[in-house]
Amino acid sequence: MILIRLVLWLIILGICASPVIAWYGLDDKPLVTKSVNVRVGDINSAKAFLQQYDPRNLLDGKITVIKANQSQINTALAAAPFLKARIVPSKFGLLGAVTASPPIPDNPFGKYINVRMLIESSTDGLQIGRLSIGDIEVPTAIVRPVFIVVMDQLAGEGRGRAFLETIRSVKVTGSQVSIVYQPKDGLLDDLKSAAKKTVAAGDPEITKVYWKRLHDFHRANLTSGRISLAPYLQPMFELARQRSASGNPVEENKAAIFALAMFFGDIRLERFIGKVRDGEYTEPPRKVSAVRLQGRHGWVQHYLLSAGLTLAGGRGITDLIGEAKEVQDATNKASGFSFTDLAADRAGVRFAKIAIGSADGARRIQMLLSRPVGETDFFPKISDLPEGMTAAQFKSRYGERDSAALKRVIADIDRRIASIPMYR
Repeated sequence: MILIRLVLWLIILGICASPVIAWYGLDDKPLVTKSVNVRVGDINSAKAFLQQYDPRNLLDGKITVIKANQSQINTALAAAPFLKARIVPSKFGLLGAVTASPPIPDNPFGKYINVRMLIESSTDGLQIGRLSIGDIEVPTAIVRPVFIVVMDQLAGEGRGRAFLETIRSVKVTGSQVSIVYQPKDGLLDDLKSAAKKTVAAGDPEITKVYWKRLHDFHRANLTSGRISLAPYLQPMFELARQRSASGNPVEENKAAIFALAMFFGDIRLERFIGKVRDGEYTEPPRKVSAVRLQGRHGWVQHYLLSAGLTLAGGRGITDLIGEAKEVQDATNKASGFSFTDLAADRAGVRFAKIAIGSADGARRIQMLLSRPVGETDFFPKISDLPEGMTAAQFKSRYGERDSAALKRVIADIDRRIASIPMYR
């Protein structure tokens, strides 16, 4: 099921790349809470199955009949990172439920991408009878063309249709699935290349330099009390400035931000870059909660993780973090909805955009941050913004999505960020 896992990843990445789906396709609860329980016998069976039908071992153009049972398919899918999936054969075809949990920070949208789909039994190629993403139900008539467009954008022109045409027929009998498959020349390599290119958002070797520098600085400056994030930025961007003299300032800034986002935000960002941690720098840092912005560690996390995700996810993730188009899910959380967190997110997005927007802009950021700075030089005052509101309080004060009251608060947040010279 290497091909299926690759395609699932490309679909999820395509979802993240679309701002509309990013806004409305996220849920606050996972559809699939855990993958199937895998037993030793299942693993051995799945290994034999994968080796027998590994697309890399199949001749291009040769028709192969792939036969599998429910257990083999689900065991093969269980190894996919960030994904939990269940495939259930039925009289209608293959019912699939997939939950992706990329490292998205707390936001007004949710943390999970839930996908439901039905692959129908067919003697006329791959027929997708149903596709829903979060609350978005994709009309049956456009499922196929939408799939082709997404795959073409990610894997190259014509590769979406080529993938659909590799599946000649699908037959479901009880718990058994039979797929007639005819691989296309170079298709698997194209899909693997697309997945690797899309996920690999940074250079792991460059990021490793900043990861080690950050570790060393943290160890040397770790105290029993609180410390601001501000002094952490100077050594990182002084290093970026020095390395940019004979290198690419955009790539250096990107690596510095990724290291900061991994260090203070979510170590899982490493999966979007490649192997960064090794040797004595493998373990996560200690006592990072002592590092604060305006006295709050949570805002450090929001600020830097949002910056990192902007680099990793592109337009879809940026809009997801930076645009408050949906608030209903967030108001259901026990902690309530906080404009302070949203402001920290938006500031992080702006930071990332400025830092890698152009070579000149990247050098300007390096010049500004390679000298001693205070928090007000890069982070807006947000402590007076509303936070911790319950669903009832939020609705009473701000109404539904896109309300004028909500837009006024977001506009105020953007003005505060824009008032900082570094972001102009």
